[in-house]
Amino acid sequence: MKMPMQPGDHEPMSLGDDWLRRSAHCLWCGGRLALRLVHGAERLACSACAFVLYRSPAAAVATAVLRGREVLLVQRAIEPYRGLWGFPAGYQEYDESPEQAAVRETREEAGVEVELRGVLDVCWTTDDPRKRANLVVYRAVPVAGEPQAADDASAARYFSLDDLPEGIAFTNNRRLLERLRRET
Repeated sequence: MKMPMQPGDHEPMSLGDDWLRRSAHCLWCGGRLALRLVHGAERLACSACAFVLYRSPAAAVATAVLRGREVLLVQRAIEPYRGLWGFPAGYQEYDESPEQAAVRETREEAGVEVELRGVLDVCWTTDDPRKRANLVVYRAVPVAGEPQAADDASAARYFSLDDLPEGIAFTNNRRLLERLRRET
């Protein structure tokens, strides 16, 4: 067993685990957190009570908004992948369903109101250095509004599935755009 983790120690975690690396005290009782074997894995756990600080993936959503053979993409204004294109996407808030999050993120990033038409895919995101995520990607159609970048997007527009921009952010976006090109 390893020595207890101290704030500033660098365990072999992903870059997005900085918050975990800096965690030193229990959220329940204020006791010291230390690495210990819990449920078959080393985890940060309180030395004074039963609290375990689990590393869990985030819940995220994206929309593949289709208008005929065109797809709505946004150009990222933030890292990671600033300047590259992808589906309107983001993290689900605690008090909203995945469907609500998808509609909200599309409106916030691209200015387009959508109607969801089912799940296109559920993806495991591993190429975002901030954190791992379970990503639900919805098929959607526009019902109001024209693309207008906002929130964390610098541009928003429809692209022909046969003429997509070169710089596509995230492996899942590239894979799903190829799938849509074949299926649509």
